[in-house]
Amino acid sequence: MKLVALVGSLNPESKTAKGLNVAAEAARKAGAEVLVWNLRERPLPIYDPSAERDENTLAFIQLMDEADGFLIGSPEYHNGPSGALKNALDFVGYNQFNGKPVGLVASAGGAIATNTLVQLATILRSLHGYVIPHTGSMSYADNFNADGTFENPKMQERFEKVGTDVVALTKALRG
Repeated sequence: MKLVALVGSLNPESKTAKGLNVAAEAARKAGAEVLVWNLRERPLPIYDPSAERDENTLAFIQLMDEADGFLIGSPEYHNGPSGALKNALDFVGYNQFNGKPVGLVASAGGAIATNTLVQLATILRSLHGYVIPHTGSMSYADNFNADGTFENPKMQERFEKVGTDVVALTKALRG
């Protein structure tokens, strides 16, 4: 089983990337192969439906095609997902997400990133993805240990559950 972890933050010290990595590690421990696409490291051009696709964009689309499920993370900017993440999702559609599990995590400059998680769930449901009900939301006050785990064990548990739930649903859907 192959999962794609899509990091929608461009911040080099991204809490979103750290939180998504917690979910990805839990998914790996549950038996999934997890491939990470970090939009900071592998940016995509601004979406233009009439433009020819460059090599990086074609690789992104192919990776998304091959995935059995997804872990997607975004920072919350102005009560919504990052523009970089929304742009990346514009390159793919229901051909990639139809009937596949999706786990969501987000980071907020305030207490919680509810609006971002709701908007991402709406987008991914419209692409026919199965968004798991359990999500991970971290605030500016949540911190990480040097080993990449959350300082707060409850947050660690919550984000791990996002990863393991995507693996469990993927297995269930595959029979």
